[in-house]
Amino acid sequence: MQPFGAVIVGKRHQKQELAPHIRAAILSSVENRVPKTKIARIYHVGRQTVYDTIKRWNETTKIRSAPQASRQRKLSPRDKAKILHIVRQYPRVEYARLKLLVRGINVSNYTLYRLLKGSRDYELGSQTTSKTHTKRCKNLP
Repeated sequence: MQPFGAVIVGKRHQKQELAPHIRAAILSSVENRVPKTKIARIYHVGRQTVYDTIKRWNETTKIRSAPQASRQRKLSPRDKAKILHIVRQYPRVEYARLKLLVRGINVSNYTLYRLLKGSRDYELGSQTTSKTHTKRCKNLP
């Protein structure tokens, strides 16, 4: 029979973040006055991880990890909708003209390209996507 720690930890990689249920189990063991070294051995974590978990609980009273910071999006959902609405009206619009039509939104050609490439099958100037090309070729007699 496997020890409790092996069952609850499962196949966690060494550098992988601890799941909230593992942190809760560690804190429960600490409250039951189990030695920290034994806790580390049971849950297959380093002794410092046990101390860090206790410190986090004492400072924040949270078991879950804090959200990670990420880069802000250049276009808000509202801006994206505005651009896509304009492109639906003018499917063959070029980047320069599109930039003029979306006043107040400072955006690069590449950002526009990524937005339109990911949304639907639009033609920008002389550029066509593979779907558009295939569609046109199928329609030829």
